[in-house]
Amino acid sequence: MTGPLADEQAREAIRHDLASTMFVEAGAGSGKTKSLIDRVLGIVMTDGVRLHDVAAVTFTEKAASELRDRLRVAFEEDKLAAMRSADEQRSCRAEVALDDLDSAAIGTLHSFARRLLGAYPIEAGLPPLIKALDEVGSQVAFDERWSKLNAQMLADADIAPTLVLAMACGITLEHLRGLAKTFNAEWDRLDEAVLAAPPDVSPPIDVRPLIARARRLADRADACLQEGDLFKGHLRNLGLWADRLAMAGDEAEQLTVLKEAPTLKFANGVTANWPSPCLNDLRCELKEVRDQAQSVVAAAIEAILRRLAYKVAEATIVGARDRQARGRLEFHDLLVLARELLSSPGHGAEVLGRLHDRYQRLLLDEFQDTDPIQVELAVRIAGGAAAAEADCRNVEVPAGRLFIVGDPKQSIYRFRRADIGTYLTAQETIGGARALTTNFRTTRPLLDWVNRVFGRLIIASPGSQPAYQALDPHRDAAPGGSHVLALGVEPHRCPVKADEVRHREAADVVATIRTAMADRWQVLKRADSPTQKRWCDVELGDIAILVPARTSLPFLESALDQAGIPYRAEASSLVYRTTEVRDLLLAAQAVDDPSDAMALVNTLRSPLFGCGDDDLWTWKRACPPGVSWRMGLRLGSFPFAHKLIVER
Repeated sequence: MTGPLADEQAREAIRHDLASTMFVEAGAGSGKTKSLIDRVLGIVMTDGVRLHDVAAVTFTEKAASELRDRLRVAFEEDKLAAMRSADEQRSCRAEVALDDLDSAAIGTLHSFARRLLGAYPIEAGLPPLIKALDEVGSQVAFDERWSKLNAQMLADADIAPTLVLAMACGITLEHLRGLAKTFNAEWDRLDEAVLAAPPDVSPPIDVRPLIARARRLADRADACLQEGDLFKGHLRNLGLWADRLAMAGDEAEQLTVLKEAPTLKFANGVTANWPSPCLNDLRCELKEVRDQAQSVVAAAIEAILRRLAYKVAEATIVGARDRQARGRLEFHDLLVLARELLSSPGHGAEVLGRLHDRYQRLLLDEFQDTDPIQVELAVRIAGGAAAAEADCRNVEVPAGRLFIVGDPKQSIYRFRRADIGTYLTAQETIGGARALTTNFRTTRPLLDWVNRVFGRLIIASPGSQPAYQALDPHRDAAPGGSHVLALGVEPHRCPVKADEVRHREAADVVATIRTAMADRWQVLKRADSPTQKRWCDVELGDIAILVPARTSLPFLESALDQAGIPYRAEASSLVYRTTEVRDLLLAAQAVDDPSDAMALVNTLRSPLFGCGDDDLWTWKRACPPGVSWRMGLRLGSFPFAHKLIVER
């Protein structure tokens, strides 16, 4: 969060007024992280709940680390304030919180799920020691499972014919690999009841009615009065296609021919050349033949995919349960097994009772970015032993036990099951909703513009899009300068090339910077103390130019150079293009692989070692016969020898 913080009265409202609030909708810039921190401080410092008994779940490891660091600072500040005011109780609570901070349940949803499984491995059906694979390890494990499944399917006499038909339809092993990857990421959604009943063997493909119909239609070419009529050629091609289909030796060849049906043309032709039957009737019938062929292919593909999908799904479930038995879990396994642990008919109620007593407060941040399993875990733990029933939507959550912060307008992870419908359902089910609309980052004129534009663009839709919640400004307008400035709004009078557009964009940016400096636009800066700020004239260091890609960067650099405006280009990819970093990478490559003579020689020629070509030539000539370039080779008392010694 940037910009001035809310005053103490506003912070206390977040800490105490939300004691019974469970669902907080926070707009951009409204301080979601700050509200979460203030909530934790209120729970620990005012309510007297130990941080050890609080769980705070964030979306990323970075956010969890930031939350932990900011909580440490906040507790240290509260401790110092309590010591100055001789408040022994608050000082003691802050001290205990600082001791609990390193072991507190502050992290991502996956780390919290792993914590639950680690506490109850036997109840979860896991070995005592579990290991969570990272993204690379999970990918390697998936590749191994797919290679094994691939070999099994190719060697299986029952499924191999289906694979041959699939390849005839254009379904490749890479397509099946993608299907296996999708199933692996969503394996808890595979219905085991369906898997218990494998699909029937694909029915045989009967093309005889289609061949007969195509030949009858092709014979009508003789009714054409003009030999060169284009549609007559189409009918003859249909007859050739029907003959090829009749000559196909097996179903795979038949599917190959059937897939060519879309190339059969039914347009063109002269109406006068077709007295009976009329041309339009023939066109419609030819189109029906083509559609019938495509329907046969579609039905075959569906039957083929059902058999193959069953085989892949079966292997996916087996792989997931094998990982559970061995305790080598992937990220999604952690969530699914944690949910199964809490909803288990055998151990669920007992485990939930213990977790309910342990985690007296649950706080969920960035709720719009997480999948439905998160809210189910939180609701069940907050609900206690009575929350072990099948449908978590029927669980009653005690007031104050669950605190959720999210912004539905920032929901962008639907592909990871973070569906906005889940967010809205949870908001209605959990209740106690309250919106934080005060924006601490942006000034009033810009927020007025945002509210005006997005108030028209965002239209409420039940179950998919909440109504737009206008943001309230905390900061007034700057005393000088343009608040909202749109560049490049004038259309080009004639078509211009992309490079010319980028030149004009760069010129507009430079002109805006010059205007800001000349007209003394105002920015808010810190004054003598960190809590005091004042408006100052803008400086070049206060201006940032953000670009979506580096394509326009050379044009911006050229325009800034011509205008005499100093700048600094910052991007991680640009760092790796610098000479210094490339020299360091070459040196690391030479150390990693001593046999890489090219990397060694280029490293010695770099400014890191400063060897000239004459030095290298002298050194090479002095090497014993048959000795190639290599590190650590000492050549007596050469004056430059100290440059050539690279210790591994």
